[in-house]
Amino acid sequence: MKVFELYFNPKNERKISESFQYKPKDAYEGKLGRIYLIGEISDPESRDRSFLQNIFHVTKEHFYKNTSLSPEKALKETLQEVNDFIAKNKYGDRLSIVIISSKNFDLNLAKIGRIKIFLLKKEKAKDIGEDAGTEKTNLFHDMVSGKMKKEERLMVLTSEIYDFFRKEKLLEEITNKGPSQETIEKISKLQKEKQPNSSGVAFIIDHAISLKEKETKVISKERNEKFSFRKVFLKNISSLSKLRALNLKNNIPEIKIKRPSSEKNPFFLVALLVAVILLGAIAIKIENNIRTKKDREKIILIEEKISEGKEGNNIPLMKEALEDLSFLIEKESFEKEAMEMHSSLEKHLEDLFPREEVDNLSLVGTVEKMNPDQISLLNENVYLFSSSSSDVIVMNTQSGQANLQNLPTENNISLSSPSSEKVIAFSPPNNLFFVTGENYSLLKINLIEEQQEFVSLSSFLRRPYFLDSKGRIVYYIEKDPISWINQEKAFVKNGKSLSIDGSIFVLDSENKIHKYHKGEKEGTINYSVFPPLKNKGKIYTHPNTPLFIADKKEKRIIILEKDGTIINQIFNEKFALLKDITITPDGKKIYLLLGEEVYSLGL
Repeated sequence: MKVFELYFNPKNERKISESFQYKPKDAYEGKLGRIYLIGEISDPESRDRSFLQNIFHVTKEHFYKNTSLSPEKALKETLQEVNDFIAKNKYGDRLSIVIISSKNFDLNLAKIGRIKIFLLKKEKAKDIGEDAGTEKTNLFHDMVSGKMKKEERLMVLTSEIYDFFRKEKLLEEITNKGPSQETIEKISKLQKEKQPNSSGVAFIIDHAISLKEKETKVISKERNEKFSFRKVFLKNISSLSKLRALNLKNNIPEIKIKRPSSEKNPFFLVALLVAVILLGAIAIKIENNIRTKKDREKIILIEEKISEGKEGNNIPLMKEALEDLSFLIEKESFEKEAMEMHSSLEKHLEDLFPREEVDNLSLVGTVEKMNPDQISLLNENVYLFSSSSSDVIVMNTQSGQANLQNLPTENNISLSSPSSEKVIAFSPPNNLFFVTGENYSLLKINLIEEQQEFVSLSSFLRRPYFLDSKGRIVYYIEKDPISWINQEKAFVKNGKSLSIDGSIFVLDSENKIHKYHKGEKEGTINYSVFPPLKNKGKIYTHPNTPLFIADKKEKRIIILEKDGTIINQIFNEKFALLKDITITPDGKKIYLLLGEEVYSLGL
């Protein structure tokens, strides 16, 4: 992996643009991987000069505070701390930040403001920044998790540089050719000719390029000159890892040497220099031998762990060994051997958890007037809602005919769920719609407390059940809320999705399944899949069906018995567009919302 930081006119009075990165200093921090921050402050005041650097310091300190956490969990907790720090300063929409954690090929990222984030792969640039946060917020609210492939690149562009890249089609250039010498020279020429006043940062993580530890990193401490690609690139092209504007005149102090009697012996300095070089070479050799020995010991321990895991069919132990190998590969220690072991172990785990590729998807219809992200099934119709619209589209599953109607609410539909006779839709803060066909009714519900935030909705026996951001499960009789969990200590603090069959199943942000019955927590359902679930999943069930978990990242739907036993993993390339699913009460058919198209799939 190689990281490029491209600065454009860094000394600019109109804005402050910065990027930072931190590499773990030991194996404990290595469990969490690296962190990066790209930020920009427009119309800066004197107090703003060190603000981005302070945010990065807060990020680094809290991210590595507890190395027993997963990188995703560590970043989530870090974002809360960063939010507290930002909230003490009133920046409004002047502040834009992206924070990224990277371990091996796993990425977690979040953003504030107008910075753009692209995933570059096979001549395509996909804008993934929208899922990480909107331009309108001045605090972190959402986080995106995913896994990059070796041929992919991640590019982060501040707003003005994005406009420059878009106008000159430089996104396509880097997507096709990468940050090559030709591309850098072209960017430099275009910037001088057409955008001489553009200011900001372009930040690239490139997994296709391997950066050896012995390679030089060009990192300047000052950025007081106008940026020159040509000056930096031509001088350091063989080992380029960072691009920053250099002001060598100001950074290198004048050195005066008081010559001793060695002037009479001109061979003295030569001999001294040779001695220093020899001592340095010996020290480096000793250090490399120590490092090689330690890494060899790690390889042996991992081999033992793999052998033990295979003999006892210990899935967690084998997954742990896979993580250890990924860490060695990232360090590029015994890279070839570690990659071969990683590939072999990954193949073994995939054989233990086979996926069935399904090809019997049937197109039901295409949505034209809305960008839906929720789907619910009622009788022969699917109901499509959008968290960015107050409209509902009712589509017949037989004919594909679709009708659009507007629900009378100032806010959008954030949650929806099928019920026995109607579809339930919720619009914050307290509007509950019951929709069937072209008819609807509205109920203004009471909340347990002001600013109560609901994160998931399901229905059982015509009653709506909500999961809120504090882990409470609340159901409604008419407009009044009733807490369903008897004890606060049983709340799932990081719950993301719930579904009901009489018992309630809650999927949390770490993709653990918690089961409740009659207001009491029965425990956590143990299940194991490979590849493991890492992004935000969503859980579905009915009284007479198994559990379904939608996993867009791995293009699959996981089907589980309610004791955690794997029934199947169904896979299709089109599931990369998966937004939501809904299942028939007998569990024999799934309706899938893939982008703006609705498909059916028989099981």
